[in-house]
Amino acid sequence: MQAVSHALVQGQPDLLEAASRALHQSVQTLSDACLAAPDIADKGLKQRLAAVAQGMALQREACVRRLAVVERALHSVIPATRPSTYGTATRPYTRDGRQSGMLRGYS
Repeated sequence: MQAVSHALVQGQPDLLEAASRALHQSVQTLSDACLAAPDIADKGLKQRLAAVAQGMALQREACVRRLAVVERALHSVIPATRPSTYGTATRPYTRDGRQSGMLRGYS
């Protein structure tokens, strides 16, 4: 997990991909071991697994933040060539449609 953190901080996509694959394989191996021996009741192991789960959640948040930074940079360098998917809303519900009047008495 430290290799993933390092690659995220350094902004190195190749290292991040390799570290993520290694982490995924480690988690898969651990999962298989836990399924093979479900009677593992070591409290220390449970605490370490909880710490790993929390660390992975932090890694995911870091990835989402990095994605936002990259997208902002991309949009500043290369403006969008197509209009926005949702358009620009100047009225409620983004269309000039008629209201049904069904909720008129409820203000």
